[in-house]
Amino acid sequence: MTREAIRDDLTTLLAIQSTSLDSTWPDLLHAGIDGPPLVLVAGQPPVGYALAITGDPAYLAELAVAPDHRGSGHGSALLTALIERVGDSELRLTTRADATDARRFYERHDFTVAERLPGHYDGDDGLLLVRQSEVDLPGADDESASPSDSGRS
Repeated sequence: MTREAIRDDLTTLLAIQSTSLDSTWPDLLHAGIDGPPLVLVAGQPPVGYALAITGDPAYLAELAVAPDHRGSGHGSALLTALIERVGDSELRLTTRADATDARRFYERHDFTVAERLPGHYDGDDGLLLVRQSEVDLPGADDESASPSDSGRS
């Protein structure tokens, strides 16, 4: 189950943020509770969240799942819900270049590396990952294309 965050979630979300992420934006998480950044949560009480700036392109600022709840599909559920919410908008995010598990996770959700970002993380390289909107995906405007024809399953 995913839903939009509410003010009562903030303490739990800040705890998840501090135990899950190397670099955090607590001020953005505070602002996101009241919008306009979108904060989606998984679980009741929350065990993870996605913090995004909506628009076109949309930007996923943070995706975090509490360490003891990882590997249970919460991250995928949050990302899928966010993808549905941004609709036809392109979705972007940055991750550390050496974060191979994160990169594989996002690649499973149709993100591709768009650019290497030298020194983006306190001197360490980052990667800009992009997920095209459904409209922009190859074969999306070809009504005869099956999911396997466009490389999606």
